[in-house]
Amino acid sequence: VPLASMAVAGQTLVGQAEQPLRFGKTIVDSGTTYTFMASEPYSSLRSAIESYCNSRAGCGAEWHGTCVDAPRGVSEFPPVEFRFDEGRVVTTWTPHGYLYRKGLGRTYCMAFEDDGPLANTVLGATWMMHHEIVFDIRERRLGVAPAMCPEFKERPAHDAQSAAEPSPTAPPTESGPNATSEKPRAVSLSPSSTRVRSASQEATKRIPPQLLATAEARQREAGSPTTG
Repeated sequence: VPLASMAVAGQTLVGQAEQPLRFGKTIVDSGTTYTFMASEPYSSLRSAIESYCNSRAGCGAEWHGTCVDAPRGVSEFPPVEFRFDEGRVVTTWTPHGYLYRKGLGRTYCMAFEDDGPLANTVLGATWMMHHEIVFDIRERRLGVAPAMCPEFKERPAHDAQSAAEPSPTAPPTESGPNATSEKPRAVSLSPSSTRVRSASQEATKRIPPQLLATAEARQREAGSPTTG
């Protein structure tokens, strides 16, 4: 995706001699936990966050390297804007995304890292948190919209009755705690993403015909439509 710039609390980040930052190729990768960027963007982002908090009583926290002791949480930290497609598409990285909580305590650490002076930018799972992300492979687009995602520190208990009587997944609706009136923002994907769809199609062709026939027969018995 074409990342053009970043901003902290509305202030665009710049590099040495007030030059635009170099982000290289930007990849959105759900298989990467942290967010990685080159040394200059990393330093600019970290310095901007620290400077913002230093002028505001530390944002209610005390710094210890790349972590903070935040007894009141991190809601006072600034938002980070990512501007794509020459600034026409803007998404917001909230403090609860770029600062992750360690365990159940009050220590939070930066969820982005320095990947070297000439590195590209990889937007990992920490950048996706609190967002609805849609990978539209067919149209080579990426949809991004704010979302209220639940967080679990412990594995939820199983409901024996619900497990015994599974119900079909309901289609998405506009109601509920996770609903948002904001439409996903579309960002063009790189041409290489089309290889994912091609690989999936080739894998389908390699399925033995007898297995496909068995699957279609079971679908007809269940009363569900088959796919061509």
